[in-house]
Amino acid sequence: MNDRLWSALVAEPTPPSVYGRTSISEAPRDDRERARFEAWCGATMMWYGPFVGAGIVAALVLWWPLDLLIYADPQQRALMGEARLATASFLTLCCLVLPRLAVARAHAVAATVSAAVITSGITAYNVTRAGESDPYWLAYFYISPLFSVAFLQPLAGRVLSSLLIGGAAAAGFMLAPGDAFATAETSSTLSYLVFTSLMAAALGHAVYLLVRANFLTQLRLDEQRAHLAELTARLEERVDEQTAELRLLHRRAQEAGAEQKRKIARDLHDGLGQELSTLRLLAGHGQHQTHEEPTRELFSELEGLVSRVQLSLRGVLQALRPRLLDEQGLVEGLRTLLSDTERRWGVRASLDLGPLPDPLPSTHSVVIFHIAQEAIHNVLRHAHAKELLLRLRAQGPWLILEVIDDGVGIAEAEGGGHGLHNIRERAAEVGGEASWSRDDGTRLRVRLPLEAP
Repeated sequence: MNDRLWSALVAEPTPPSVYGRTSISEAPRDDRERARFEAWCGATMMWYGPFVGAGIVAALVLWWPLDLLIYADPQQRALMGEARLATASFLTLCCLVLPRLAVARAHAVAATVSAAVITSGITAYNVTRAGESDPYWLAYFYISPLFSVAFLQPLAGRVLSSLLIGGAAAAGFMLAPGDAFATAETSSTLSYLVFTSLMAAALGHAVYLLVRANFLTQLRLDEQRAHLAELTARLEERVDEQTAELRLLHRRAQEAGAEQKRKIARDLHDGLGQELSTLRLLAGHGQHQTHEEPTRELFSELEGLVSRVQLSLRGVLQALRPRLLDEQGLVEGLRTLLSDTERRWGVRASLDLGPLPDPLPSTHSVVIFHIAQEAIHNVLRHAHAKELLLRLRAQGPWLILEVIDDGVGIAEAEGGGHGLHNIRERAAEVGGEASWSRDDGTRLRVRLPLEAP
C-alpha cells in the first residue's frame, strides 16, 4: 500500500485508546465514560442484588431450626422467629419487586442501599427485642456494614452507605424496648460499629477502584477494536477498489497483448510468409532453368532452406495465434484438434462441453487451446492411452479444463518435463493453475479465473 492511501485511511483522528491495563487510580476521562460506568454499576447491582438477598433469606431459614437448641424460653424463640421472618419477608419483597420497578432500575444504587439500610434497622430492632436489649446482640451487627463492600459507588457515597447501615443497626437497637443503650458495653460496641463501617468503606473502595479500572480497560479496548474494525473495513474497501482497477488494467493488458500477437502473426503471414513463398518459387524455378549441376544443387539447397524457414514460421504463427481459433473459434477448434488426433493416432477422443461464458475472453481461448494441444501431445507421447476425454466448462468464477486419459498415467512429481512446465506457465499467464492426478490414467485439471487476477 502506498503512503497516500494509508494517509487517507488514517486521516480521521483516532479515538483515545489503551494498549495496557488502566491504572487503578485513573478516573473516567470524560462524561461519556463516567455515564457508561455508572449505568453499568447500577445494572450490575440490580442484577446481583437479588442473589445476595436470596442468600441471606436462605441462611435465615436454614438457621431457624437451631433456635430450638439455643433458646430455652419459648417466648424468646418466638420473638427470634419473628425477627427472622420479618427480615426474610422484607428481603424477599425487595428481591421480587425492586428489579421490576422502573424507578428502582433508574436509581439502582440508591435503591439497593436503601434496602440494605432498612434491612439492617428491621433486623436490629427485632433481634434486640428478642434478646431483651442485651448489648451482646448489638455485637452481631459488626458485620452489617460489610455488606456495603458489594456496593459499586464512589468513596463519599460508600462512606455514607456504610455509616447509614451501621446507624440503622444502632437505631434499631435503640428503638427496641429496654434501657440497655446507656450501658458502657453498648457505648463501646457502638464505637466498634463506627470503626467497622469505616473499614468496610475503605475495603469496598479498593474493590470499587479495581472494578472501575477493569471496566475502563475493557471499554477502551472495545472502542479500539471498533475503531480498528472500521479502519479495516475502510482498508478492505480501498483494497477492493484498487483490486478492481488492477483487474481492469490486467484484462486490458491481456487483450492488448492478444491483439498485438494477432497483428504480429498477420503481418508475418502477409509479409514474411509471402516473401518466403516467392523466394521458394524462385529457387524452384531457377533449379529447372539451369543445366549446370553445381548450380542446380545450390538452388535445391536454397529451396530446402526456405522450406525449413517456412515451417519454423508456421510454428511461430501457431504460438502467437492458432489459425484454428481465428477460423473456427475455440469450441470448433478443439473439436477439429480432437478429430485430427483420433484420425492420425487411432485414439478415441471426445469433447464434453459444459456451460461457457459468452463471449469467452480471447486470452483464455488462446491459453485453453495451447494447453489442450500440449496435454494431448503428452498423452500421445507418454500415456499410451486408448481413450481421451477433454472436458471444458465454467464453474462459478472459474473456467475449468480437464484432460482425462486411460493410459499408464504420468504423475506430476515425475512430470517435471518441458511440456508440463509449459502448461503451468500458460495457466499462470492469466492467473490460473494446473494440477495432475493419477487414477486409472491421468487427469489434468486447469483452473483459469474468468475475472482477471
